[in-house]
Amino acid sequence: MQRRNSQALEQLASQLGHGSEGFYRTTSDETEEADESQACALVGHDDGRIQLVDVATGHELKLFDGHKDYVTCLDLHWPKEAVSAAADGTVFHWNLEDGSGVELTPPEDFLNCCIRSLKAEWNEKRLAITGNDDGYFVVWNLTTHEAERVL
Repeated sequence: MQRRNSQALEQLASQLGHGSEGFYRTTSDETEEADESQACALVGHDDGRIQLVDVATGHELKLFDGHKDYVTCLDLHWPKEAVSAAADGTVFHWNLEDGSGVELTPPEDFLNCCIRSLKAEWNEKRLAITGNDDGYFVVWNLTTHEAERVL
């Protein structure tokens, strides 16, 4: 499966006030063109929910529930997994195929506050880094689901 930009995705992204970075189309073959019914978006909400949505129909394909406050950041490794962060200071690693999620374990004695930035490296290291309102960065191990260090 591969990432595809399309006119419909660009239009939706424009309506939402975003670039098309979080929107993906899937195909079964890299040379095959995807149809609009295969376009998907991962959308974070104010109540902490995350939805996988079929862009063409607007129908929810999956619901991810774990955060207790608004979702601030998402990073995708399409089509298998994603990492999300929220205003409640939590970070979740999601399995996009079965809908399961694991809350990452924060460092000891670390006060959770709103996370404003998130970037994951999906290579063999499988790390993510988050930045919060207090000015700290946390490096997370996506294999062990624990914080490795605070910067």
